[in-house]
Amino acid sequence: MKKNIKIFYAIIFLLLANLMIGFNVFACEDNNFVCEFDENLKVATITDFKNLNATNIVVPEKINNYTVTKIAKSAFGKQVYKKWESIKLPNSIQEIDEKAFSCCFELKEVKLPTSLKKIGENCFQFCYNLENLFIPNSVSYIGEEAFYGCVSLKKVNVPNSLKVLPKRSFKHCISLQGLNIHENIQKIDKSIFDDCGINLDLDKFTTIDVKNPFYKKEGNAIIDKQSGDKIINFAISDESYTQKLEEAKKIYTIMENFMNKYKKYSASEFDEQCTKYMTENSKAQKIITKEEFEKNSKDKLLLYRGMSKKYAADFEIGKLFITSNMCNEHGCGIYTAPEFEHAEEFASQGAPEEWKLIEKYVNDTKLYEEMFYKYVYGKVTKMYLDPKSNILNNQHLKECKDLIFKMYPEKFRCAASFMDKTLPEERLKTLNIFNTKCERLFHNSGLLTKLLGYDALYEKETQMLIDEENDIYGSEYLVVNPEILNVCKDS
Repeated sequence: MKKNIKIFYAIIFLLLANLMIGFNVFACEDNNFVCEFDENLKVATITDFKNLNATNIVVPEKINNYTVTKIAKSAFGKQVYKKWESIKLPNSIQEIDEKAFSCCFELKEVKLPTSLKKIGENCFQFCYNLENLFIPNSVSYIGEEAFYGCVSLKKVNVPNSLKVLPKRSFKHCISLQGLNIHENIQKIDKSIFDDCGINLDLDKFTTIDVKNPFYKKEGNAIIDKQSGDKIINFAISDESYTQKLEEAKKIYTIMENFMNKYKKYSASEFDEQCTKYMTENSKAQKIITKEEFEKNSKDKLLLYRGMSKKYAADFEIGKLFITSNMCNEHGCGIYTAPEFEHAEEFASQGAPEEWKLIEKYVNDTKLYEEMFYKYVYGKVTKMYLDPKSNILNNQHLKECKDLIFKMYPEKFRCAASFMDKTLPEERLKTLNIFNTKCERLFHNSGLLTKLLGYDALYEKETQMLIDEENDIYGSEYLVVNPEILNVCKDS
């Protein structure tokens, strides 16, 4: 017995020894740089930098005789305030991982090495003071939203090895004028210039090499050569643009008049007043019987909404509520969506035998969809809009808001919807997207709808539910004032 125990411990010891020998990555800190070292490859990856008060940072080519080849995820991108103004990377760096320099608010200059091959997703997002960036031609990959929110970025080159300009590459880069696109670019995502300001002019400051087989430029538009579709277009002179421009000016005037009523309030207090205004200026929805509902809802826009008990109770007594989706946009009002595919997606995660509860309704579309909502949410509220409702198309509102943004980009300077509490108060005031009354009202779709004299905001939203590869899912939604809803009492 004792012999067997000794053999057992001997085996355990040998296994542990083998593990120790095979474990070739270790970490340590050297001169404020925190690194991971690979003993076999003799290379180092920087995972953190400790000195938040440094102004100029020079990353060494070697640390402890290990060659520095990579900047890890969020290495310099922790959500803490740092004073770094310039960063110089050595020629040994081949990869910069996602969010590596995210939220470096004071960063003005970055020297990238000619050995660099990859710039990760969100790498330089929210680097508010970065004005110019030269990307070496060795870079063949740039991740999505790499420069999102670089509001001071005026000039950046497209490296010759790059083949794809990915989603939202330069979103909210309100100082960017344009790009020079070379012949090797094979894909330009239509969202690369989302939320760019009035400085962006494709006609004057963007070029596309005539040898590029996929894209060409016509005036202020980028055209797909194969399909003939406009991938990106900024209309500047047609009649519909002129009309929308006039409407945008009217909307902004309405915004200004509303903000003037609350001059003495802080931005957060103003936000509270917006919600209060919506509540005080909205009446309860109309509760009707099942018979009345069936008689009057024919050929009307029917709305099914499954809700939690809390929201259902508030809804039934006419209170406003805000869903998580609307919270993201500071929206006020009732949000409702006939997203039956969405309900089905949740239902499909249940036990197979529970599907039998709804199988008998499969041939009756309305009941089938309603049962899905009951299965997912436990309660269904059936509604339809009052036929006299004045409905605003959200796509139209978005286009007008985009023009407002282009006319007054300085009022919507920063794109961060979060804020780190370690930021000094004076910097916090200049960085928060919801820091000003103008920005808060701009994003409050429900209140804008009411101020513009409409009862409901409607859109067939193609980006609400997203399949990352194909972008195939869509959703319809309404932001409504309660009084224009007819709600079935027995639903």
